[in-house]
Amino acid sequence: MISHLAHAEIFKWVDNQGRVQFSDVPNTKAASQPLKQQTHVTDHKKISNKEPKDLNGIAQQMKKERLAREKAKKKREKTRKIKLKKHQKQLAAAKKKQLACKKAKQKEDVAFRKRTQQQGLLKMRKALANYEKKRAARRKKCSR
Repeated sequence: MISHLAHAEIFKWVDNQGRVQFSDVPNTKAASQPLKQQTHVTDHKKISNKEPKDLNGIAQQMKKERLAREKAKKKREKTRKIKLKKHQKQLAAAKKKQLACKKAKQKEDVAFRKRTQQQGLLKMRKALANYEKKRAARRKKCSR
């Protein structure tokens, strides 16, 4: 059934008002002319009227355009990879800095606890002052 429809002829005629009419049944009143079904008519019409020299020129132009698109795509991909590597390095550096700050804080806390276990108010005050200095320096360094 489908193959029967695929082989059907299409008839075209112009009516009294100048409009183009299409049908699968021939019109006896008008001079009808059978049409073959065509696919991508507009694309083929643009190219089919050209000379072989022109077709070669069109092919070369299309190839140049394709190569330019591919080159631009490679350039964008390369730029994207460079930016990604740079971003990954920045993240690694930030993580490393954060880890170093955390270790420095732990080290200061342990040192402060050891100093405060010593007897004497004077030594405790000195340890506290030293702890505050180091803490301020660490905060300044780690906040950047």
